[in-house]
Amino acid sequence: MILTWMEPLPGWNPGIYGSGAILFIAYVCRFLVLQLRAGLAAFALVDPSMEEAARAGGAGRAAVWRAVLLPLLLPGLAGGALLVFFTALTELTVSALLWSPGAETIGITVFGFEQGGDTVYSTALSTLLVLLLGAGCGLMAGIRHFAGKRGIRKA
Repeated sequence: MILTWMEPLPGWNPGIYGSGAILFIAYVCRFLVLQLRAGLAAFALVDPSMEEAARAGGAGRAAVWRAVLLPLLLPGLAGGALLVFFTALTELTVSALLWSPGAETIGITVFGFEQGGDTVYSTALSTLLVLLLGAGCGLMAGIRHFAGKRGIRKA
C-alpha cells in the first residue's frame, strides 16, 4: 500500500497517502476475503432446487431474491460482516504502518495511550471497545432470534 500510493506513476501524486482514504483502501484489501468467504459459504448452503422451485412457481428474479435467497443467506452474510467488524475494530498491524495525524484508528489510539503512560485512558477506551464488541454480539444474537421466529434456517 505504501509503495503503491505514495506516487503510483512518476509525476502523479493522488494525495491518498497519509489520509484516511489509504486506511479505508487497506482495510478493504485486507478484510474483503473474510466477507467473501462467508458469502461463498452461505451461497454453498443454499440448494439450487429452492430457487428452481420458486421460479417454477412463477416468481421473478426479484421475488426469488426477496422471498427465498435473502432469508437463507442473511445469517451467513451477517456473520461474515460481524467477523470483519470485530477483526477490523481491533486491528493494529495495517493501522500502525499507514496511520497519520488526524487518521488514527481505535487500535492506534489505545496503543498510543498505553505507550505514553496514560493507562487510565487506554483502559477506559479498551473497556468501551469491549462494550462495543458485546453490542455486536448482542446484535448478532438478535438477528438469529429474529430469523428463528420467522422460520428461517439458522446458519
